[in-house]
Amino acid sequence: MKQVVTQNYQAKIDPIDQALLEKRITSDPRVLKFMSDFDFDLPKVRDNLSKFANWLDEIDRCVGCPGLHACRQKTTGYTHELSADPILMTVLTPCVYEKKRIAGESHLKNYLINDMGPSMAQADVTRLIQDNDDKTYFFIAEEVYDYVVHPQEKGLYLHGQPGVGKSHLAAAMTNHFAKNGKRVAFLSVPSLAQKIKNAFDDPDYIDSILSTLRNVPILVMDDIGAESVTSWFRDEILFPILNARMELKKSTWFTSNESLESLKNHYMYNQRGEKEEMKAIRIMERIEALAKPLFLGGKNRRRSE
Repeated sequence: MKQVVTQNYQAKIDPIDQALLEKRITSDPRVLKFMSDFDFDLPKVRDNLSKFANWLDEIDRCVGCPGLHACRQKTTGYTHELSADPILMTVLTPCVYEKKRIAGESHLKNYLINDMGPSMAQADVTRLIQDNDDKTYFFIAEEVYDYVVHPQEKGLYLHGQPGVGKSHLAAAMTNHFAKNGKRVAFLSVPSLAQKIKNAFDDPDYIDSILSTLRNVPILVMDDIGAESVTSWFRDEILFPILNARMELKKSTWFTSNESLESLKNHYMYNQRGEKEEMKAIRIMERIEALAKPLFLGGKNRRRSE
């Protein structure tokens, strides 16, 4: 997106400096090309020397730039370009790296709910496996890739220790379908619990979230089991979502630090410590109907980055 940020302006400078500046500007190949492209004559350039000098300085800051992480512009990823269509003006324009970043995140518009971290927006099923990956991770990555090539009604329940790559794998899957125009959602279950708690007096907001989660074609329920259990959240929020998705045969994935057995134990006790085994069984039956459990072991990939 281009944005006009300044109007024509010429600062006063010393006559000697003015002559040197004029010589530098009017002999610069980039200015000569600009004059040719916009049919901009020499007197007009002389009237706008400072603007052309600033433009050349902006261009020079980008010379040899390796990427956005090393950007030297005031606005990361953007540079001031000159335009004379029809009047001379400065336009804020994304650089090649910023354009690439924007294009790489265009699929995010297909996320109805997006609780992913920024880095996960770039997760790609074609770049999941590295040379030093262990066999466990390789096997799970193969399962994820097979799922996107041959979509199935039943999703995956990825469980294992923190940092082993569960969420990244699930994000790669949703990114793939989002890039292909599919509506998806990547939900942090602990975040949902907090949002629902904060919106307790806004039933319309809660109904809207629940409707989305019941009906979105592909849903990842990330970090399930990390939320604090209350009977109300378990029975009035989680259960209706899972039950509806099971009945509607909607593809549902889960990531968790808990195995199915330990997750059952997590939901078996309410906030008062009272045992409610049947409520836990009802939740677990839906999860098991929706997803195939896969254990992801191996190294903590966050520490190795």
